[in-house]
Order: sequence, then structure tokens, then C-alpha cells
Amino acid sequence: MEPVSVLRPRNGEVAGWLHINGGFAKGDFPIPAELARGAEGTPFDRVTRVLNMAGGVTCTIADEKRERAPAFVFRSARDARQFRSWIGAHLAAIRSAAESTSPDVKLQSIESDVIANVALIQFEFAPSSDRSPEDLVAAIYAACEGIERANPTVLRYFLMSRGGRRVVAEAKIAGALLRQRLGIELGTRRDHAVIETIGRGMTAVIYSDVTPHDELHVSIMIPAVVLDAGGDHLEALGCAGPGNANKLAEIIAATALATWLSRDCVAHTRARAG
Repeated sequence: MEPVSVLRPRNGEVAGWLHINGGFAKGDFPIPAELARGAEGTPFDRVTRVLNMAGGVTCTIADEKRERAPAFVFRSARDARQFRSWIGAHLAAIRSAAESTSPDVKLQSIESDVIANVALIQFEFAPSSDRSPEDLVAAIYAACEGIERANPTVLRYFLMSRGGRRVVAEAKIAGALLRQRLGIELGTRRDHAVIETIGRGMTAVIYSDVTPHDELHVSIMIPAVVLDAGGDHLEALGCAGPGNANKLAEIIAATALATWLSRDCVAHTRARAG
């Protein structure tokens, strides 16, 4: 797939062109090397070509709420959905763990939401003039650690940072395409989820698995995208001016997915070489 956009960064090098199927970012975009930081020494351009041949990266703005909430990672979306029912059945034990940290902490309820294989929960505490912010943090950690110990389907959890947009980017790549273009054999891969810092203070949950149709499915969920691209990059990406924040967030998420896949490709090659 050749790039159809005529936009090019005025300054800096283009790391690759990426086709994005987003709610706001639609088409082929030149990815400045600055946005693809962390992919140095990796086949970023080859990976973006493979992603484009597979149909590109699908991006969704999942939420624009600004909050602090724990995110629990599971092997599948089904496990994440079942976790919501599990919370209701174990609310008393979770409340006991949270309230054990301070007599001034009273957990009233837990709200939950599911995005792909990640369950996001929000603790609601009763107001108290004697409670400090540190008390709430300690209570949240205690509750999360109790949940992680009690539920064997939880892979790990982390606390979301405040602010930003929650964005999901995902792609499916045929096994034949991976073998021919990147030398990756799907038969040696296992489903896994990782939590990584991907730059600009952003944390991401990255999940990959092999589908029954011999495809590699990769998804990345960034709880809070930091929108700090420079002016030249904004113009090159068609994001200059008001009303383009969601478009830029989707481009950043798609770039993060391609960058991670580039690093994973190198790691896979090195492991195969012994």
C-alpha cells in the first residue's frame, strides 16, 4: 500500500508511513522519527509496511474521562467481563481489605468498565474530613492486592494516571505475511500481556495472541495519552489547529503499537538466533 497523503514533516526524518483506521484519524500518515522513539535499531519501516498490507491499525477513543482508577489485565476479553461479576460476589472481602488500612476509610461501592481484555474499576469512598489522600492511596493498593491474590485470572494490575484520553489500537496480521516479510513464526508464540512505559510518561497495556485463523492479534490500550507533539509534527500529521486532539491521540496510539511490534520483532529474531 503506497501512501496517499501528500503531508510530510518539514523537519526531521520520517520513520515510516502508517495506515490508520480510526474514528478521527483516517488514511495514511507519515510517522516522524520523534514520535517513533524507542524503535531505534529496529525494522520500524518494515513493520509499518506489514501493518499496512494487513489493513492498517484500527484505533478507538475509548473514553475521555479524567480519573484515577485501577486497571486489571486478563488473558481474554471473556475473563475481563467475568471479572465484573466476580467483583460483585466478593465485594465484602474487597471492602474489608480496603478499610483495613485506616478507620477513616469507608468503601461504598465499586464501578467497573471493560475494554478488550482490560477491566477498569473505580472505587467510591464515603466522604470523611479526617481522611488524607495518602489514606485513599493505601486503601486502593490494599484492595487491588487482595483482588490479585484472590482471583487467579488476573495477570497483573496498575493504577491509571490522571488526565488524557484513553485510546485502544489493534491490528491483525496473517501468519503467512509475518513469515514472509518479518521471519516470524506464530507457532513459537504464546498469548501474553505486558505493561510498559512507552515514553512521554505514558503507560500502556499490550496484549498479543494467535487466533485460530493463523493471525497475530496485537492490541495496545493507553489509559492516558499525552498530547505533546511539536508544531511541525502537528502540521505534517494534519492535526494543527483546534478540534484535532482525538485524531492526534489515535495516531500516537497506532505509532506506539508499531513501535512495540518493531521491538518485539527484534527480540523474536534474537531469540531464534540463540
